[in-house]
Amino acid sequence: MKNRFLFFAILAVLVFSSCKNDEEGVVVVRLDVTSAEIVKGETLQLKAVTVPADDDAVIEWFSEDESYVQVDQNGLVTAVAVNKDEVISDDEENTQAISVYARCGNGAAECEITVLPLEADAIRIVPEQKRMNVGEQYLFTVEFEPEDADVRDVEWSTTVASVATVKDGVVTVHGYGTCEIIAKCGKAESRAYILVL
Repeated sequence: MKNRFLFFAILAVLVFSSCKNDEEGVVVVRLDVTSAEIVKGETLQLKAVTVPADDDAVIEWFSEDESYVQVDQNGLVTAVAVNKDEVISDDEENTQAISVYARCGNGAAECEITVLPLEADAIRIVPEQKRMNVGEQYLFTVEFEPEDADVRDVEWSTTVASVATVKDGVVTVHGYGTCEIIAKCGKAESRAYILVL
């Protein structure tokens, strides 16, 4: 029984002293990065050290909100979602940061992570070709790649306004001929071809 008590006493001392730098058990934790911006879906490796240095120190990692930012116990941060009520453009002004914490004993350090909206690598107008009549209207839609792209501000234009005009994807035919309907979203672009009979 004495041996068992002694074992747990020694274990408690070891756990207590693993993150100790003075008699009160206070430790200073420092991160290599204190704020960062990451595009949704990307990762960032954080590194934590204690002062004074302790190679055996156990660092615990926590996220303020894992629905937006996740962190594993090795300090690898993953951007999960943009902390914004509604993403309508690539404007980062209203995007809120989420804190990630590294803790050791009584000490902790914080890194503020801002998740940036994911832009589309490519877009496609649907349908890509359409025959129309003078006076007719039709709503073209856009597919995004990747499908979970946050930035969906599409700018519409036409190559021949006398044949057709477009606003918010709605094409209105004015005359005979052919023209292209152009959709742009960031660096991505797609074109649809219209033949007016």
